[in-house]
Amino acid sequence: MDFYARQENARRTTRWLLLAFLVSVALVVLAVDAIVYVLLGSSKPQHPQGGMLVFTTVVVLAIICGASLFKTLSLRNGGGVVARAVGGTRVDRNTRDPALRRLHNIVEEMAIASGVTMPEVYVLENEDAINAFAAGNSPAEQQAQMAKSVPLGRMAKAEEVADAIVWLASERASYITGQTILVDGGAYRGL
Repeated sequence: MDFYARQENARRTTRWLLLAFLVSVALVVLAVDAIVYVLLGSSKPQHPQGGMLVFTTVVVLAIICGASLFKTLSLRNGGGVVARAVGGTRVDRNTRDPALRRLHNIVEEMAIASGVTMPEVYVLENEDAINAFAAGNSPAEQQAQMAKSVPLGRMAKAEEVADAIVWLASERASYITGQTILVDGGAYRGL
């Protein structure tokens, strides 16, 4: 499966999870309303409970929305918060473990090559999959955020990157070794 198919699959899963969340919120509200109705109905059967059920619904929704907002705001502090939340262990820059040191060096080299600040590095000890985080809530928002950092004001076209790859694979580039070729519209500003 290619990247775009996986990305579309992840988006589809996200939509299903969002729908499941909304359905579960509705079921929680209905369950609490039913409990309140039964408790109030058994104590005062002659009084209508409509106002109390509206109040209960508003309170339950406020609690759920408040908790969701709190969690969303706490996760906005970056990938480190997310990594720690899923059991990630931070890799210290001065680690003596050769494998962790190598990981830290690779991330540092990638940060230097792409012209970004060195991020915190976390390891998920019991995770075999590769994980990544991107800023933004939608693909369009992510691209707009990334394009702001590019002096040309736009992201590269696939053909532009492909042209660089074709040239690097050609005889014309046969004397180039061990170089990082930036196809970034001037985003990299040097060391």
